[in-house]
Amino acid sequence: MGVLSKNPLEGAGQMNSKRAAERMAPLLLELARATRARRFHSASHPTVQGALKRSALAWRDALECHGALRVNLRPGGFELDDGTAIEARGCGELADLLRARGVSGFASSPGLDLRQLAAFVDLLNGDTDTSLARLLAEHDVTHLRVIEGPPEPVRRASQGHDLSDATLELLRLIAELERCDEVGPYRMVARRMRGALERLAEAKNHADAYRAALVYCRHASDSPGRPGELREEARSQLQELISADDMIPFVIAKASAAATLTSVQAVQVLICAGRTAVAALLDEHGRSNADERRQLVSILIAMGDEAFPSLVEELGSDSSPRVRRAARLLGDVQNPRGVEYLSQVLHQHDPDVRREAARSLLRIGTDRAILRLVEALGSDEPTAQVAALDAVVRATADSIYHP
Repeated sequence: MGVLSKNPLEGAGQMNSKRAAERMAPLLLELARATRARRFHSASHPTVQGALKRSALAWRDALECHGALRVNLRPGGFELDDGTAIEARGCGELADLLRARGVSGFASSPGLDLRQLAAFVDLLNGDTDTSLARLLAEHDVTHLRVIEGPPEPVRRASQGHDLSDATLELLRLIAELERCDEVGPYRMVARRMRGALERLAEAKNHADAYRAALVYCRHASDSPGRPGELREEARSQLQELISADDMIPFVIAKASAAATLTSVQAVQVLICAGRTAVAALLDEHGRSNADERRQLVSILIAMGDEAFPSLVEELGSDSSPRVRRAARLLGDVQNPRGVEYLSQVLHQHDPDVRREAARSLLRIGTDRAILRLVEALGSDEPTAQVAALDAVVRATADSIYHP
């Protein structure tokens, strides 16, 4: 590997520690992104390949310029040898993974290439029973060396309490779960994970528990790679996990974020959870303000056919507010399959429900939806006529004042 500089950046003295830490931050961030992408996708996935290439280029350029680089783990992240913290947001998960493998730091030297970096990321996400240093040697990773030592406690500064045991146990069990290809062993590992997840829930550490949700979602959706029985077990475990107190609001907040990989992944989790998630989304909708309701509607639209049966089921509720909400949401998602169900609601006794159903038919706007409104206008039932007429008048007014 060559001689490792005691200082993380060759030629950087004590007065330059802060600058050295700033230079190290983007390198760790790129490595963390590649590691995270590999956790959720196969090695050949474009997201993983892109992240690895960016990381390899960044490390190559830095190593060619500065020589050997070394960082140590600290609670919540990384630091230089002199204790200067490296402020690299988003690297906490990488530090946790390394700590879970008994690593206290790592060093790299010129010659670290894409193949070695990809092997490091794969091994870090894989077998947890074998020393990471030994695995790296076996895979001929010669320019990235891990420094093994006793794991330090993981302390989340933002949460103010020690979560090391539960977090590290969860990471170990997730790695074990990844290697299961039969439903029996998979179910046994999932049961062992519940203990760690319960402790994380008690500590309100939903961020770490969410890791398990992402893994279950990926396994449940992995049609080519996993048998159907195992996929169903993963879906069942996911549904149970997100049914826990406060977990759904956390996932919904992730899904409501700006259009990023984070929001896409969260929506996939909700889709995978199916009706369990839809029921929770409807409850949240009833407690939300106008802006939050718009976000929830966007999520329901993204969920597509997964949300439709639950919305139709709500139309049969004994609660008029719930029926009205379901009718309005069917119009918001604009699923043509909702036309016949909304047509039946036009004849309910509650005038607010009838109006909402008629307006939703107009918003769906298909030929069949418009035909049902025309039929209501020409029917012998005054209540249905009034609801249909209200929808038409309202739409006409909107077109005049908001052309």
